[in-house]
Order: sequence, then structure tokens, then C-alpha cells
Amino acid sequence: MIAEVDINSGESVYGLYTIHIYKNVTLLLLNRSALRYLDGFWVVILGDIDVTDIGAKILYDVVEDPIVEVLDVVVENGELRMLRGEMTGDVWEVVSVLIDAGLRDIMIRISILRGGSLWLMIDRRGFEELDVEKLLETLTDVARERKVAIQEVIGVCSIPSYFDARDMYESMVSLPCFSSFSEGAYGVAINFDLKCAQRMASEKGTSLDQVVENIVSGLWKVMPLVRKYVP
Repeated sequence: MIAEVDINSGESVYGLYTIHIYKNVTLLLLNRSALRYLDGFWVVILGDIDVTDIGAKILYDVVEDPIVEVLDVVVENGELRMLRGEMTGDVWEVVSVLIDAGLRDIMIRISILRGGSLWLMIDRRGFEELDVEKLLETLTDVARERKVAIQEVIGVCSIPSYFDARDMYESMVSLPCFSSFSEGAYGVAINFDLKCAQRMASEKGTSLDQVVENIVSGLWKVMPLVRKYVP
């Protein structure tokens, strides 16, 4: 995807992200080999880390500044619509570069950091639309002194509270090893307890992979409710 621009590649984030740095622009690209596409869901098995560890590492080690404001915007056929917050002219200048680079139908979460830098989360489908070489070259011009970090995620949206989606949560609790919903470092996540799944595999004399597949199969029974509340 990135071929002609001189990018300094650095470390990964727990093997889930590869970090590419070009001047003051940082790209966090998903390592697809760490994700498993299973029956319609992206599945990742985390051992000694969880989504909060990943998010903290990105926040403090990559973007290196606390968040002071969050904006949610939707791009529909190249047109911008605000969902949350108000966009200043300098932020709009950065977002317009994404649209000019080919972004058409996607949601973007923009975190404005204390020092004025930006952390943008873009759905993986959006990355497939972008001309990344053109994007990087143009962003370095409009970003000027501020840092811009762009992170590829599975999906961007807000998780409803238990009180707003009681029926969805009660259905999820019926699934084995269900833990929580979260807005993880790589998008909206449905979390299951790994130790619980390992215990189930041991008790049933089967593999962890088989337990995971059974859990994913069970997810389809409650997906109509999930889709009702989570875009």
C-alpha cells in the first residue's frame, strides 16, 4: 500500500499495529496477520494484554499527549457531516486532505491532544479508499508544526450504555465467557474472557480454537440486537 514515499518504519504495538513515521505524520496500520476473520467477525486472541493496554500504549508512546477534545465526523460521498463537537478551520484543513485523497463513505474519530496534535481513527474500509502516498505528502504540508497520527481501526462508533440497550446486554450475557463491550484501540470490541474459554476447552476436551468458533457462532443469534444499537 505504501511504496514510493520514504517512510521510516519503527516498532509495532503488541504485534497488532505497524508504526510508520513520515516527518510529523504517523500511520498505525493494522497487522492483518494478527487478526483472524471468522464467520463474519474479526477475532484476535490477547494473552497478557487487553484493549486498554493497547490504547494506553498508543496514547502515551505514539501520540504522546493527553486528549482534550473528541470529534466524530461522517464522510458521505465525499461530503462532511459532524456528529459530535465543532471543527475548527485548522482541523478541517487536515480532514479535507483525507477527502481529497479519496475518502468517501466512512466515519472518523478525531482526538485533539493537549499540544494541538491530532489523533484520527479511520475505519479499515477508509484506508482501502485512500491514496496513501498522496495523503502523506499532502498531510506533511498542512500539518505544519503539529503532529498527526492516523490509526486504522476495524470500526468507529460509540457503545450504548446498559440502560440504553438493556436487551442487547442481557442477550450478550447469555453467551459463554462474554465480558464486555468496549471502544478498543482497534475499534469497537466485543470482549470475551480468555481464561474462561481456556477452561471450557479443558473441561470439554477440545481445542481453544473450537471454543472460539462456538462462541462466534453463538454471536450470530444476538447480532440483530447488536446491529440495532451499534452501527
